[in-house]
Amino acid sequence: CWPDKGRIAPCQGACPIHMDVPGYIMALAQEKYSEAVAIVRETNPFPSICGRVCPHPCEAACNRAVVDEPLAIEWLKRSIGEYEKSHGGPPEPAEKTREERIAVIGSGPAGLTAAHDLVRKGYGVTVYEALPVPGGMFAAGIPSYNLPSEVVETEVEYITKLGVEIRTNMRVGRDVTLDELWNQGFKAILVAVGAWKVPELRIPGVELDGVHQALPLLRDVKLGETTKLKGDVIVIGGGNVAADAARSALRLGAKSVRLTGLEARDEMPAFGWEIEAAEREGVEILPAMAPQQVVSKTGRRASGVEFLPVAETSRDEKGRMNWTLEDDAEPQLLHCLLY
Repeated sequence: CWPDKGRIAPCQGACPIHMDVPGYIMALAQEKYSEAVAIVRETNPFPSICGRVCPHPCEAACNRAVVDEPLAIEWLKRSIGEYEKSHGGPPEPAEKTREERIAVIGSGPAGLTAAHDLVRKGYGVTVYEALPVPGGMFAAGIPSYNLPSEVVETEVEYITKLGVEIRTNMRVGRDVTLDELWNQGFKAILVAVGAWKVPELRIPGVELDGVHQALPLLRDVKLGETTKLKGDVIVIGGGNVAADAARSALRLGAKSVRLTGLEARDEMPAFGWEIEAAEREGVEILPAMAPQQVVSKTGRRASGVEFLPVAETSRDEKGRMNWTLEDDAEPQLLHCLLY
């Protein structure tokens, strides 16, 4: 796969956590399934999750593309997770070899990975989670059609079987303080609270009824607190969260869903397969549109969003979006009513 001894394979180099991709694929090819599981779990405690929602940059780097097409690495990893689920059974608790206890704040991917690695090194680990379920974005951000809750539960259970304690409905700062954690004898505290803060859309009218932020909506849907939507929906944004919100709105019963983004269609930051899936399901994609204000016929509930066409977009050195509007363009009003 690679010409120089000592270099890693391109697929492994492209992986954010540098998993031994060639190792577990070769183990699969030789029908050494337990060995493949062990290789994956050396660096990744979530094989079944990553086999469903990983953006798989490894496939774009796969040298097999020179011959015909890249290997389906994400699906191979998913098969490893499925094999473990049906053949592996619960792991043995990790041996506790250290006296130190460590607290982890947040049970998302970062917090659970740290807890998984620490408990395997012999530490006692307690995870504090503000939500009623562990998993962070896995459990309360990624829609069920991409990541079923039972898959997350199985992966979390594996980590608790190793010996990690997870306390849900515990918001640090409200239910327990950092000082209290120190006083309980923890020798280190890892803060892994994730990126739940929602960027503000600074246009008039966002305070109107019927305007929802995407991340809180996805959280409420995944936790069963929002089960139905009616009416016509406009989604502002061209990223993966926007695509998830649009596809979720259709599943919740919205009459129509339109997704608008500042970028041109081929420049939207959402994964291409997410945009294509949204279109197949009935979402209308409206690129190169900048929201100007949310309007209301009654003064209380949103009835539409006014847009102007975007002429050009760019990003500065910090990745922040800049855009220019088309000269002398007439505003376009897209009607919506969500209840």
